[in-house]
This record gives sequence, C-alpha cells and structure tokens, in this order.
Amino acid sequence: MRAAVASVTAAVLLLAGCSKAVRVPETKLTPSTEWKGLYRVTTTTDQYATRDFSITDSTLVITKLGGSDEHYGIAKLPLTIPIKDVRTVDKLEHNTTTTTLVVAGAVLFGLFIYGVSTIRINAD
Repeated sequence: MRAAVASVTAAVLLLAGCSKAVRVPETKLTPSTEWKGLYRVTTTTDQYATRDFSITDSTLVITKLGGSDEHYGIAKLPLTIPIKDVRTVDKLEHNTTTTTLVVAGAVLFGLFIYGVSTIRINAD
C-alpha cells in the first residue's frame, strides 16, 4: 500500500513539475536587447537551455546557460551560434500556482492515507 501511495505521489509531483514551452515567433527574433528568462534554443545540431542570450544580425549569443543544460559548466561562454543554424527558440513557462496546489494536494492525500493506515480497528 505504501509503495502504491508513493508511486502515485511521485507521478503527480512529476507531472506538476513539467513546464510548457511557448514558441517564440521568428518575427520576434530580431537584433535587440538581451533576452532574459528561461529559453530553449534548438539548433541544427544541438539544444541549449539558456537564461540569457542576445541576437545580432547574424548570430545568437548565449551568455548564460540554465543549470539543467547538459553543457552547463562545460561550455566556454559566450556561445556564438550563426542565426542560420537556429531552428527554434521556445520560452519555458512554469505555472507556480498549479504546481503549489498539486503538491499541497499530494501532501494532504499522503497524510490522509498515513492517518487511515495507522487506525486500529477492534472487532470484539
């Protein structure tokens, strides 16, 4: 029973922690000030989770990688990628209100199951 409750709770937390990606239209990928926030940049050969990048006439320059990126701590920054090699840029959004409600519900459900499982029933 405890394994089932743990499995359900883990699945709910995993689903709640997922973010959604919103594609940034190509028309907005023009030379501008730096882009801040969590973005996923997909190129013809690789993918980057970045927190800070800028766009010039011919390049996309990544100045800060996200901690979840496989290149984090390895790649020498700034990374300069030719704009012709950039396939997509997605803004990663996370709904903290939904996550908080789902996690709180999972915790309350776990406490309820724990409480029910510790009740002793006497059938005398």
